[in-house]
Amino acid sequence: MRETKIASSEPGKITSPAWLALKPKRWVTRSLNEEHFRIKDIAVKRGSGTASIGLDRYYILIEGGLEQAGEDDTVLEVKEVRAPVPAYFMPYSESFWQAFTHQGKRVSATQQAMHHKADPYLGFLTLGGRDFYVRERSPYKKRLKLEDITDSRELIRVLEVMGSLTAKMHARADADVDKGILAYHSEQEISNAMGPDPAAFARYLAEWAYGYASQVEKDYAMFKDWVVERYGL
Repeated sequence: MRETKIASSEPGKITSPAWLALKPKRWVTRSLNEEHFRIKDIAVKRGSGTASIGLDRYYILIEGGLEQAGEDDTVLEVKEVRAPVPAYFMPYSESFWQAFTHQGKRVSATQQAMHHKADPYLGFLTLGGRDFYVRERSPYKKRLKLEDITDSRELIRVLEVMGSLTAKMHARADADVDKGILAYHSEQEISNAMGPDPAAFARYLAEWAYGYASQVEKDYAMFKDWVVERYGL
């Protein structure tokens, strides 16, 4: 395993990662020693993501601790981020762009707001003029498998649970919560964005979903035709 010390402007000196120097209001303050953040290995992750596909992502193995002889090492994910696509299609908000000139800060602030206990490694940094955010890579991964949903009743139940979880995360971030990130009530802002007719909003989402599904099927059919024409497969 390759060991790499974090770069420093002073020869022979190990410095903490760049994001540790950033301590905005209400952010987690870390008191771990520099050895905790010593980089032991770096791997590049490619070919995954949705909005982030094609962007750089790194897994960084750090020392983590000295008590358990390698068993307490920690993997950090350093992921490139750009401005969210919806921001270009919504009414312009000067305050949004001023508050989040760094897109890594935007993602970090959102995750801190939505999580009950913020990731102690959560932060952001700039590499080569590009924005990144940092978080601990969980050793656990479990996802909902579409093949496990067998009928519409189960699908509706899944949507109900996901809606409930989303509402709870929004509620944890708003003005009702002590030290909440948002200065307003999230449910009121969401209601205002939906408009006065919830049924019309629901119909719009349903029509958009059907249209999007149809477009995906057409795109996939065109892709298969292209593969056959180009490679004869």
